[in-house]
Amino acid sequence: MDASTLDLARIEFAFTAMYHFLFVPLTVGLIVLIALLETIYIATKNAVWQDAARFLGKFFFVNWVFGIITGFPLRWQLSNNWGAYSAYIEEVIHAILPMENLIAPFMIVLSILFVVGWKRFNPYVHWLITCSLVALLSVQSATILALNAWMQHPVGTEFVAGKAHVTSLLEIFLNPVALDKIAHTLGAACVLGCVFATALSAWYLLKKKYVAMARRTMALASTIGLLFAVMTVFMGHKSAYDIAQYQPMKFAAIEALWETESAPAPLTVFAVPDSVSQTNKYAVKIPYLLSVLGTHSLDHSPAGIDDLLAEAEQRISNTVGREDDFAQSRAMRDSPSDTTPQSSDWGYAQLLSRHTEKGKAPTSAQIAKAAQDTIPNVPVVFTSFRVMVLSGVFILALFTLGIVFSIKFQPGKYRWFLWIAVCSVPLPWLATEAGWLVAEVGRQPWTVNGVLPTMASSSITSTPTTVMSLMILVAGYTVLTVLNVSLSLLIIRSGPRGDVTLKRRWSDRIFSPGRYSLLKFQPKLGE
Repeated sequence: MDASTLDLARIEFAFTAMYHFLFVPLTVGLIVLIALLETIYIATKNAVWQDAARFLGKFFFVNWVFGIITGFPLRWQLSNNWGAYSAYIEEVIHAILPMENLIAPFMIVLSILFVVGWKRFNPYVHWLITCSLVALLSVQSATILALNAWMQHPVGTEFVAGKAHVTSLLEIFLNPVALDKIAHTLGAACVLGCVFATALSAWYLLKKKYVAMARRTMALASTIGLLFAVMTVFMGHKSAYDIAQYQPMKFAAIEALWETESAPAPLTVFAVPDSVSQTNKYAVKIPYLLSVLGTHSLDHSPAGIDDLLAEAEQRISNTVGREDDFAQSRAMRDSPSDTTPQSSDWGYAQLLSRHTEKGKAPTSAQIAKAAQDTIPNVPVVFTSFRVMVLSGVFILALFTLGIVFSIKFQPGKYRWFLWIAVCSVPLPWLATEAGWLVAEVGRQPWTVNGVLPTMASSSITSTPTTVMSLMILVAGYTVLTVLNVSLSLLIIRSGPRGDVTLKRRWSDRIFSPGRYSLLKFQPKLGE
């Protein structure tokens, strides 16, 4: 496969995954907030809390459906575009993902009961349904995150050149990278849901509509959101520390650490990394902080790209002349022996194969060039990480102001804050997508870190086929975006009462909120 086809396949998968991730964290965050709203309603019997839960439930269901729809192209790509990867880790996939498949039917049934059960079920029964959705969505997300964490730090597995064999499923799930990643990602999802609810409440307060519901929702969302935001920041630091321990090259890229600094090393807050000269321009640094965050010590410093390149070059050099061993290892993949070469050696040999001709011994320049391939895109990783952090800081401030506003609320005042809250809707999505870029781009050139190179993971051989499928995805997702935005705006216009008035007769007949259960909720608002 040529480099352009591989890059197109990567772009297609990244586009599909990032689009799918627009919906998943929102559904997780909203269902947690809805469960809290229902809990308060049961405790207080104040109908306004149930009104808020029912209203947010419409957004939950719409985005849950869109999450399911956008998940299918990901599965298709894994089996068709990335067949070599799927075959390599087949045993790991079959060990982890059956739990998600087992949960899926229960999720469908519970989600339908969630939508139709507001007036049909006792509030306690509906609360149990909502709490069950919280649990199942969390477990479902955790299984996928556990697989992703395994790709970042593969544990509980024995490797040979052609296969990954699970030795301990418990070790995979107790992977320190997995535990921190799950907590960090689910916390970020709850933050996203709370920002969404805060912005929605701010919009109604600006319009002076449904004030009682909007005030209470903003107060709860800001308070819970602040708690989850603090947790997310803490778990984010733990995840960064994990990266420093298990993925030092990714950590060096996050910090644009071209050379190992003497301890205690400073933290680069801002810079313009130059991958060609491997230097940073306009760097702004804070003394000592990198050693503190990356090693929890003032006596040690994280390794720089220069030292890590030397290690990679040595690993690649060790594979020279072992082609027959790797071929034998692949033939023995279903019955590995103690003498079978480890697949990490095979992975480094694959990196070298891009720069050599078959049958010819590699030169030192070719080995050095292969080692350069182990450096991820430093400007993208460095910038994405700082976008994520800055977005998180802004969100922390937003929730803090939201709590203050809820306490000091006066009609007609603090409109500046309400507009800030409304305009902040994209921030949590920006932070989550930037975090995804850090995780995935920072892992390159590996699909399974240090073991399976991306270049050996794809099964695509035709560039026109990849271009066509990408164009179809772009067209399809454009339609889905228009549909999702239209539905969301319709729900917002309808409000908690479902009282939107549509002007055109044909649209009254087709799109009238009363015709569809999703928009049919017309609760009597409490004060």
